[in-house]
Amino acid sequence: MVLDAFASYLGELLAETMKEEDRMVLGVSEEIRKLNGTLSSLKKFLYNAEKKLIASNWIFTGLDQETE
Repeated sequence: MVLDAFASYLGELLAETMKEEDRMVLGVSEEIRKLNGTLSSLKKFLYNAEKKLIASNWIFTGLDQETE
């Protein structure tokens, strides 16, 4: 009887621990998805900023050549 109760308790404890682990894994997966979205947006932003910088440098170089 004592072993039966102990085994039952351990089974419940293990099941609860597994549920918590599942929730943590799902939470981590969601955070990773959000981070991927943020990184994708940042990548696009930096790409556009670099294009604008190159274009403005090209314009300023052209203006400098005209003033010489």
